[in-house]
Amino acid sequence: MDTVYEKLYTPYGLRTLDKDDPEFVPQYGGEQLKRNLSYHQGTVWTFPLGAYYLAYLKVNRGRKEACETVKEQRGASERC
Repeated sequence: MDTVYEKLYTPYGLRTLDKDDPEFVPQYGGEQLKRNLSYHQGTVWTFPLGAYYLAYLKVNRGRKEACETVKEQRGASERC
């Protein structure tokens, strides 16, 4: 979980590739082939965040501190 957070997490979603990887594509644009390749070479996607948060809570056994961390990352104010 720490590695996912350090290498792939952004406030907007999870990257598909570590930004330090030589194959990382920092921007989506250009011709069709370049755009298609960038999908799996660094694009940030929002949909995996729910699974990431659930996995984080499971790994940390639902501890209050883990719940607070998830709330911080989400910018949420509701209770766990």
